[in-house]
Amino acid sequence: MVTIRTHVDRMYDEFNEVTDYLEAQRQISMRLISDESFRKGLLVASASYFERRVKEILLDYIYMETDGNDRVVEFVRANVTDRGYHGLFDWRSPNANQFWRLFGDSFRLAMRERVRSNSDLDESIKAFLELGNDRNRLVHDDFGAFSLEKTSEEIYDTYRKGLVFIENLPNLLRSEI
Repeated sequence: MVTIRTHVDRMYDEFNEVTDYLEAQRQISMRLISDESFRKGLLVASASYFERRVKEILLDYIYMETDGNDRVVEFVRANVTDRGYHGLFDWRSPNANQFWRLFGDSFRLAMRERVRSNSDLDESIKAFLELGNDRNRLVHDDFGAFSLEKTSEEIYDTYRKGLVFIENLPNLLRSEI
């Protein structure tokens, strides 16, 4: 279980305070209106947090693996993290094999086995990819008209599950296979 707290956690807590207030004031219509906007914002904030963290982790990994070679790090930043983040993963897939494959087929096979033997990691990767896929659908399928079927609690729970992958990613990348 991941115990870190992020701005996404703060947003969720603040929204619950607003919800409690609106319910106490018997402002049910306003509560429903705020919930619709909040769920979309929570989804985008969660996926954005994951995107920023994956980019940072990748750049840190490249920096470490190249002994601080700024040219290599800047190349990766310009061509991978700044422009190609959404191509790193197959967002509709229930696994991260496309991402692992970027580090070589032997690494992909090793990670596939590692994930198979760790149900928490497998569930976390699925949650991470689900949030990314939902975010893509939301922003590319008319944000204002998009009907998000998930509750704020479901989105937040998926986010917390996805944190396990994010927080373990540095060690996974440094794994010896």
